[in-house]
Amino acid sequence: MHTMLGTLLRQLFGSRQPRGHQLALWGRVMKALPDAAITVVSVTDRSNRVRIASALAASGADPAQVTIRGALPTAEFWRIREDIDIVLDAFPYNGTTTCDALWAGLPVITLPGSHGAARSSASLLTAIGLTQLVAKDAVDYIAIAENLARDVDQLAALRAGMRQRMLDSGLCDGTAFTRELESL
Repeated sequence: MHTMLGTLLRQLFGSRQPRGHQLALWGRVMKALPDAAITVVSVTDRSNRVRIASALAASGADPAQVTIRGALPTAEFWRIREDIDIVLDAFPYNGTTTCDALWAGLPVITLPGSHGAARSSASLLTAIGLTQLVAKDAVDYIAIAENLARDVDQLAALRAGMRQRMLDSGLCDGTAFTRELESL
């Protein structure tokens, strides 16, 4: 079995590039899934690509599992989702790429943080009824990734119904949202 994990970063710079604890966690996921691979996209600076690859390897990822890509043209940034089975959410800032990934049919595993910008993905997943993809801690994050990657039937079912799940949720029901807002 070969599961492709991915993390879909927007053009991030400086302190918003993946850092220590995030990379360590992704490396531990890769160590737990030796037949899987990970693609990290939109890492624009070569020194950051080297740093990320080294940190993933130091945390247990086999370098052969890791692909780190620079900035992608828009069409390729959207197309690359076809190569990914599961998205490992970026933290501490998340949300936009999570929404994009869910709409593309990709389950997203998230570890919420302590502030609003670090809880956006958890809110989105909760809104579409996928709280089982919201980790309580690092150990849970790894376990969720392992279980989902190894259960191809569950993964296929999640992917097949993801867009409809979003359409059926409050995320895409503007009328209900407006009524609720007006009632405040």
